[in-house]
Amino acid sequence: MIREVSTNAEARPSFKIIRKDPKDDVLLMTAYEGKPDYIASGDRHLQDLKSFKGIKAASRRQMMKIITRRLRVHNLLMQFSALPNRNLSQDSL
Repeated sequence: MIREVSTNAEARPSFKIIRKDPKDDVLLMTAYEGKPDYIASGDRHLQDLKSFKGIKAASRRQMMKIITRRLRVHNLLMQFSALPNRNLSQDSL
């Protein structure tokens, strides 16, 4: 499910943000290049960061909730747009 709504990006590390685990900087740079809304990770260093350049960090569980919520809204909008268009004019009221 996550793969269906995710984007892949190539990493070119140049940030040095997470001193305790420099490998996490590669993930941050990849995220920065891909411009996602969220980074979904169980990594404690990334979760402690909370956000980076407007990209929010979320646990995998939190990400599944976010995706599920967005899919529900999307499905509701699709159902609403499929309804027949009822043109209510002032005369018909």
